[in-house]
Amino acid sequence: DFVAALAPGASEDVARQIFEGAARRMRKAMASFGVNAQSIPLIEAAYEEFLDLFDAHLAHAPYLLGGRPTIGDYGLIGPLFAHLARDPYPSLLMKQWAHRVWRWVERMNSADLDSGDYGWPAAELFADDGVPDTLSALLRFVARDYLPEVRAYMAFADQWLAERPDLAPGDNGLAAPGDRAIGKTQLTWRGVEIEVAVMPYRIYLLQKIQAAAAASPGGEGRDLLERVGLGELLTLTTRRPVERLGHLEVWGAARG
Repeated sequence: DFVAALAPGASEDVARQIFEGAARRMRKAMASFGVNAQSIPLIEAAYEEFLDLFDAHLAHAPYLLGGRPTIGDYGLIGPLFAHLARDPYPSLLMKQWAHRVWRWVERMNSADLDSGDYGWPAAELFADDGVPDTLSALLRFVARDYLPEVRAYMAFADQWLAERPDLAPGDNGLAAPGDRAIGKTQLTWRGVEIEVAVMPYRIYLLQKIQAAAAASPGGEGRDLLERVGLGELLTLTTRRPVERLGHLEVWGAARG
């Protein structure tokens, strides 16, 4: 796929060089996501735990919230399809370990709902916006595995901003406009020390979660996050918001 995207029609020799170059960049990028010799088995165990939890949820409904995909499904399909279901080893693991998750990936790439095997009422969501225990369990997994990283990079980003009081709104503060990371921070994850890149884009996504929770009727979104251990997501902020300008992340004006 690297070759098909970067040099379609290349000869075998050129294709091999293209692939090796792209693969080296990806292996180098692993370090930015906390991958090291100590964390690798824990990351793989976390993937298997996620598969168990998502597979258990999909035993009752074809999508996250019932009979049709919602924004949550579209958020998950990015990594689960592009990075896992298209790669030979993790896709085989998905098929063998959590076949319902594999079927969900197929459904998400289908032109129709492709959920006749469930007998679920077409396109209906859970009654009364209900959140089943299986989905709550999946959210608690998110709280346990991702909150430490979110907490760490928010603290790093806020300190980074404090050291740049003259940074103009609309600027990303980096040498190149297209750079994505402002630095790296360390944290303890599942008992091991890892180092991760701090990307303002993730802060931008966190702001979207906070906005959605604030807009939910009767505070239901906030209540749900509190129940599953994710309430802290609503209070983690930086002294300046992340905005999007020209398809790039930039810093907005200081909060009042």
